[in-house]
Amino acid sequence: MDWVGAGQGSGAAAFFRAHPQPMIVYDPDTLRILAVNASAVTHYGYPETEFTSLTLLDIRPNEDVQRMLTARAGLQPPYVMPGTFRHLRKDGTELDVVISVFAVRFGGRPARLVQIVDVTPDRRAFVSLLRAEEKFRALFENAYDAVALVRSGRFVECNSRTEELFGRPRERFLGHGPHELSPPLQPDGRDSRAATDRLLTRALEGSEERFPWVYLKADGTRFEAEVHLSRLDVGGEAFVKAQIRDVTLQKQQFDELRELRQAVEQGSTTVVLTDAEGRIRYANRRFAELTGFDKQEVVGWSVAELAAPDAANPDLRVITETVRRDGVWRGEFVNRTRSGGRVWERAQITAVTDESGRVLQYLKVAEDITERRSMSAQLEYLASHDPLTGLLNRTGFEERLVAALADRRADGRRTAVLTVDLQGFRLLKDSLGADAGDELLRMAARRLTVGLGDEGAVARLTRDEFGIVTGPLGLAVEATEVAARLLGALEEPVEVEGREAVLRPRMGIAVYPDHGERPGELLKHASLALTRARAQGGAAFAFFTPAMDVRARERFVLEGELRAAIGSDQFVLHYQPMLDLARGRTAGVEALVRWQHPTRGVLAPDVFIPLAEETGMIREIGLQVLRLAARQLRLWIDEGLAVGRMAVNLSPVQIRSPGLVDEAREVFRAFGVPSERFEFEITETAAMVDPRRGAELLEELRSLGARVTLDDFGTGYASLAYLRDLPFDAIKVDRSFVRRLGTAASADDERILAAVVGLGKSLGASVVAEGVETREQLRVLRRVAADVVQGHLLSCPVPAADLPERLAGISAVLTD
Repeated sequence: MDWVGAGQGSGAAAFFRAHPQPMIVYDPDTLRILAVNASAVTHYGYPETEFTSLTLLDIRPNEDVQRMLTARAGLQPPYVMPGTFRHLRKDGTELDVVISVFAVRFGGRPARLVQIVDVTPDRRAFVSLLRAEEKFRALFENAYDAVALVRSGRFVECNSRTEELFGRPRERFLGHGPHELSPPLQPDGRDSRAATDRLLTRALEGSEERFPWVYLKADGTRFEAEVHLSRLDVGGEAFVKAQIRDVTLQKQQFDELRELRQAVEQGSTTVVLTDAEGRIRYANRRFAELTGFDKQEVVGWSVAELAAPDAANPDLRVITETVRRDGVWRGEFVNRTRSGGRVWERAQITAVTDESGRVLQYLKVAEDITERRSMSAQLEYLASHDPLTGLLNRTGFEERLVAALADRRADGRRTAVLTVDLQGFRLLKDSLGADAGDELLRMAARRLTVGLGDEGAVARLTRDEFGIVTGPLGLAVEATEVAARLLGALEEPVEVEGREAVLRPRMGIAVYPDHGERPGELLKHASLALTRARAQGGAAFAFFTPAMDVRARERFVLEGELRAAIGSDQFVLHYQPMLDLARGRTAGVEALVRWQHPTRGVLAPDVFIPLAEETGMIREIGLQVLRLAARQLRLWIDEGLAVGRMAVNLSPVQIRSPGLVDEAREVFRAFGVPSERFEFEITETAAMVDPRRGAELLEELRSLGARVTLDDFGTGYASLAYLRDLPFDAIKVDRSFVRRLGTAASADDERILAAVVGLGKSLGASVVAEGVETREQLRVLRRVAADVVQGHLLSCPVPAADLPERLAGISAVLTD
């Protein structure tokens, strides 16, 4: 503890003055008292000014001086003086005290700190009780220290304080030797048992033995003690009285003093002490680390010299007035460093006063918040920006849009809000991986930013949706020029993970003030226009129209009704037969879902399936369809109705579900239907989004025993190389290849269809043609050797109850 001339102002001095036990600092050479704390003044009765004019010899009786000088000879702090000593109060009364001595520095010079424990009450009571043997038990039980009697190397009696100290009841204490309550070895390496025997022997011979010792509590915890052994004759018997004092607190106090010094000098906070005029008297090591100035170098400087140039620091006069009025000032400073940098600190300044209240010094304790300020600036940035792309996020975009609209109100011009999404991005991300998906988004962000130019702003609103506010526009139609430029930039192919990908953007446009005057209104209308652009397919943009708002409200209602339908058995299946041309019999039926709406009647799939796929509800609807189809197939099998296979369509969303195959297996088991009687129809496009995963899924479905058909064949973008590796059993030719068969313009279509049939068969797959509505179409399909046909010529989709009648008349179609 080195006050370094700081006197009352240092943190160590504050700890010293506030300590509850008397403490004295003295010069080890002259024994002159240098400082005392408030408790010492109270305890000894000397005013502080008179106390510091005395020496240690002045507070001891003459007969105790030589014993004190002899006892301290050769001892190096820290240590506890052996035994108790007598001290004198100013009024001449004596104290019995126990003394602990520590080495410190005061005013830059070596000094000693004495911690004093007054044991006068216990000491006098003990002497009195020894004189009156009948009162011994009262003393024994009420002693401040743990007291125990030892005979023949074993404890034979102890007081309640002993039970508390060792954490064990009296009956578990008595009968044990002192060494049994000690670790095998003492800190100095002595064997506890051998040392105990020697000490007890000397005490029994009449020697007063005082020594430090380490004991064990009942739970194994070690504690340090000061032990006093002395002979005691009671009732004609000789005992050794062991008086044991736990000095753990004293050790802790010494450690606290040491830690206080380390905390001030080596802590993470800056500590600066000034005089009453603000000149620096002391600065700790942390100050030097942060500013680069040597802590001795700044002694004598005014604190104003540390302020960073042009920093908006608080006025020092205001700080002084606040401290004098409130006792403390809290706030922030910006200080300069030796290298010209800046350090931000959050500081607390208090005053150190004398007894009259006069300010002697100011103490500043400060926390470095430079990194926090930097982080705060970063958090402010992140609050308005997207960390992946560096674009504005929704919050930042809305703020920018508010500012842009304020400018447009001022200049009377227009501005457009555009929302952009990337068609098929989720499938591309699933195919290429998350990292590649992130890179695609960054590429899109760069292209939009470059394409927009300096005016306006680009933001990332959701996972794959961007927002744009343009610069000022003269006419609403000018927004189309911006849209076309941005669409063109996004459509350029990109290479990610060694593969070429094409971003297919769609864009919705709302123009201020034509389509709205408030930021939220414009964003909403641009999003509605984007929904319209999605419905158009391909790379497209759409302007907002009032009718879109009406459709949006209808869609919101429909979404709620669709969620309710999932839990209330509102979905039913209709079945459309498929005819095997070669065998002239039913090859199977395709299960087609319908929504039995409570008020609108039966709704076709195109009314609700796109919404179900967009919201993810298609997973649960698809599982319900599979269960309904399996239940119905089980009924038909039990009735002996020859329906062939049951075909069920799988949505692209279902294909990405990892539990699809397990769900199918469980449905087959639950309804007891042969898996080979099932056929799953998957669109060519969905299977080819990720050819590797597509091939794995098809193989897993076939491993169940089910068949797999590639639906809408010829309309996707599969390359023959990938198609060759897909495991499927049939291809279903899209109805667009069938529509014009049998007409005057059908020659080219017939040749294309023949080539498709040939391709399918070369791949080992049967060929199904859907959309057959005329006999001419049927004749052409037989001529090109299609295997199976399906369409309204045979039967439209019908409820299960009507299917037997339709199947009975199908074969007649071939003979008519």
